[in-house]
Amino acid sequence: MTAFPISLNQFTPTLNSQFYGNLATSFATISLASLYYATPWTATAAALLTIAAFAKKSILEAQEAKTLQSQLEEAKNSGREEALKESKARENEYLKNRILHLAEETAKFNGNDFKLREGILRSIEQIKTDNSFIEVGGDHREIIVSLQAILENVMKVLAILEKFTLLMSIHTPMPATPLCTKCDDPNLTKLLAKDLLSNMNNVLTVQTRTITIRQILTIPNSKVLIIYSQGGLGKRTPEQQQTFISELQDPPTTLFPHELNTEMNPDFCGATYFVVTSQGVACIGIDAPQANQVVAKKWGVYCGPLEDPQINTRFESIANEISMKGGPDLRTELQHKTIVVA
Repeated sequence: MTAFPISLNQFTPTLNSQFYGNLATSFATISLASLYYATPWTATAAALLTIAAFAKKSILEAQEAKTLQSQLEEAKNSGREEALKESKARENEYLKNRILHLAEETAKFNGNDFKLREGILRSIEQIKTDNSFIEVGGDHREIIVSLQAILENVMKVLAILEKFTLLMSIHTPMPATPLCTKCDDPNLTKLLAKDLLSNMNNVLTVQTRTITIRQILTIPNSKVLIIYSQGGLGKRTPEQQQTFISELQDPPTTLFPHELNTEMNPDFCGATYFVVTSQGVACIGIDAPQANQVVAKKWGVYCGPLEDPQINTRFESIANEISMKGGPDLRTELQHKTIVVA
């Protein structure tokens, strides 16, 4: 598992330019994906072959962003509520497409598993159209959680390079899996259900997320809420409990654990993320059981504006579930982040 080596500092001076900023973000998203390249040489060659394509895409994105910003300012100055609403909707759609484009380009570099790569790309195409990709019943962990890992990486890079604000809530029966183990933990496989161990992609995804989540915790413009059922920590092994507790003993100011006052409805197990900019907000949702379970009633990935009916219904249901059981009010958390950015 080798990623093309690159330093974020190489791109920092270029961020004054929208073009170079978008190009840097696209390239860094690929380079820091922590996906499964066969060798450093294949990773390097593949990355270099796509620079020209990224440059063209970045120029178009820069032009689109400039146009959208101009339209938003015009709507604000005119005081026309309807025009402002339409401009805001375009900004939200642009942000969604930007996230999905970076996720798509990242997924293309997962060269060792053609079937998984194609499955992820198909799911992204559906999200572009429907704002969601949903599977009912069965075991769809490989695609859903692999895409979750990719989206978390995309959010991380956007927060670092473009200073986007992140509000991330992981709501699960037990404390979030990535913070109950570490990438090099020899007992990592104990976190997974036995039926999942036969697929190495499930193990690699857990390893990748242990790194990504901890990297996100170091970003000042992020906030991570770890929400779990009453007594959920006690259901982890002693080693897993100690790993999680150690994260809290000297916690970054971005990590906020919340134990509910009762059990969480398993239907709401997953994660809800918000990417917030001064122009727009994108909501990303994951419906999936924790790694110690195999089958779920519903698997899903959502990405789009909070105004989308299905995204809004899901968010309100989860927010109500958490707040009524003694957890934080996600609506208030989002409102605070939106105000700070604006």
